[in-house]
Amino acid sequence: MNIVEAARISKKTQKGITRKSWTPKGPTILPTNTKSGCIVELYRLHDSLTPRWQPSADDLLADDWEPVGYLDKRD
Repeated sequence: MNIVEAARISKKTQKGITRKSWTPKGPTILPTNTKSGCIVELYRLHDSLTPRWQPSADDLLADDWEPVGYLDKRD
């Protein structure tokens, strides 16, 4: 799915999104409407959240986005 579809699901379920090409150890992105923007959780660093993720053009155009559990990463 594209990033718009994934962000809609994320907003509804309050879970993060990631790209299949980033798995299994990629970051989880949590889209927000706060001044922090999209928050990044790095793989297995649950206490390491970074605000204001800046996607690349390739990220915005990709169609491999998927919802994942926020702070409950896949193994």
